[in-house]
Amino acid sequence: MQRVVIFLISSAILVVMVSYFSTYVPPNDPFNETNSSSTFSVSGISQSKFAKMKLRHAALSPTPYDVGIFGNSRALNISAKDIDRGACRFFNFSIGGESLRASAALIEQLSAIKKVPRVIIVSVDHFELQMYNNPFFISAWARLLHFFDDLGAGLSSGASLREITTVVWRTVWTQILSFQRMFEYAFLANTFRSMFGFATDQTEAAKVYLSDGSRRSNIASTNIPPVLSATNAQILPWQLKHDLGRIAAAKSAGVETIILYESFLHPTSSKYFDDNPSAHATRSREALLSTCEELGMKCITSKPKMDPEMSWSDASHPPRSFLGPYISELIAPYTPVCRS
Repeated sequence: MQRVVIFLISSAILVVMVSYFSTYVPPNDPFNETNSSSTFSVSGISQSKFAKMKLRHAALSPTPYDVGIFGNSRALNISAKDIDRGACRFFNFSIGGESLRASAALIEQLSAIKKVPRVIIVSVDHFELQMYNNPFFISAWARLLHFFDDLGAGLSSGASLREITTVVWRTVWTQILSFQRMFEYAFLANTFRSMFGFATDQTEAAKVYLSDGSRRSNIASTNIPPVLSATNAQILPWQLKHDLGRIAAAKSAGVETIILYESFLHPTSSKYFDDNPSAHATRSREALLSTCEELGMKCITSKPKMDPEMSWSDASHPPRSFLGPYISELIAPYTPVCRS
């Protein structure tokens, strides 16, 4: 019996220690605006911690940013220089590996502390990708609250038993993955090093950031990536509509303009899906457009003409040389007051 007690106590101590290390956020703010051209590496720091660092930076800012972009790695490379909006204060709140659901959660948290940007741009993963995972950066408690919120939205929308089961399973699966990530060696080791002032692992050259929250990627590009394969339906239309409502609620916190755009695919993949659209992508796109119209948000799914010779890192990550000017044009009518 004594051995069992010792084992249980030791296991509890181990879990508490690992939990602390996995949630520890370095005390310094790397997004120091006094040196906007400097870069820094976050190698070994999880995206969950990085999201908390961005939230903390926004909370410490004396005033909300004029312009903020939300999304994942498909928008993470866009900097203030890329959108060229003069005197506008810009910050990239994108979090790699997340989906629109994380953008909604992040906007809600910024709204709660009255630091949500005046103009919001949200990158929505191309609907043929059907990426709609639950957010990883929020706490287990917040994840549970989101589950009950989803459950209520599903029941009020007449969701089927299969759809409700999907919501339950995704919540459980996200929690399992989050627990597994707590024990990943790279993140634990680098957390330990940063806590005690040792150098962290800087081998991941792709994870180099600017102080405006954007990332500079050193990933090699190729002109013609393979055409993307079709995916199965993952997005529940009623859940998408509910998340759009959560984003629209930011207007009560001082947001003046909310723009959502469907992310781009390489011209070869884009042409393939234009000619062969899936039923679930079409359904998701229609849900986005109809809900945006109801909620007074500007949502764009049309695709501008792209240079077929432009270099892409893969078929779903547009180069910033294209995306920066595109976003700049989107927000131009809403940012005249901070244009130098």
